Amino acid sequence: MAPRRPLPAAPGVLQRLLLAASCLAAAVSAKSSLLDTSAVAHGMIIDAGSGGSRLHVFRWGSRQFDSAPPPISYPFSNNDWCNRLRPGISSYADHPQDVGQSLKPLVDFAKTILKDHEEDWHKYPIYLRATAGMRQLEPTKRVAVLDAIRDYLGGPECPFHFEYHYVRVLAGEEEGVYGWAAVNFLRGDLLPSSDGAGTAASASTVGALDMGGASTQISFFRPDQDIMSNLFKLQIGSQKHWNVYTHSFLGFGEAAMRMR
Repeated sequence: MAPRRPLPAAPGVLQRLLLAASCLAAAVSAKSSLLDTSAVAHGMIIDAGSGGSRLHVFRWGSRQFDSAPPPISYPFSNNDWCNRLRPGISSYADHPQDVGQSLKPLVDFAKTILKDHEEDWHKYPIYLRATAGMRQLEPTKRVAVLDAIRDYLGGPECPFHFEYHYVRVLAGEEEGVYGWAAVNFLRGDLLPSSDGAGTAASASTVGALDMGGASTQISFFRPDQDIMSNLFKLQIGSQKHWNVYTHSFLGFGEAAMRMR
């Protein structure tokens, strides 16, 4: 079994960081009965960006439900537990019937990584979160692409646990705040021991400027000032919360600006 390690600070720490929150929180809160609470569990998330899609596999320890509130289970990953393909799912807007099969290499990759846990595949949730490339599509095309993905991930070729709401497009504000959360989680600023040591003070959070392919997000936390607009109330666990300023600039990503 691959060694357990905290989430790596890889380039483009976008909403894959969200997995720290999304993949774990959604899996536990929505379907805790599906997870084997006596063993290690796994989950996957597909970060569907404008230029390509990345699948990340995560593992977390057994959940403990004998205290209120239950403690947070920290996700772990490995540098080899990620795979990427191009193009992005928004490129299938005019032929959505092909987008499901385009994700097959990512599903096959997850099956290879988790080959020693095949008997538990049906318990492991798989999510897809899309970003600005999909936000730019007209609504009817966006819905057609998402529905085709749901048909594939919920069909016989994908053995992992899937539900309709596991696929959706992130709002720009979500994308921004998840990026901010990822950076500060990795620094150890959000939760005790979130960097493996817990050496950073909660008052020392840093801002995040994330330039993707189709949008740019800026996010920061200022506890000494009121936020009059673009407020995102981030809650992790039962006691930790942050009022984060975040704003997304659609059409100001690297690829989008090159096309102007």
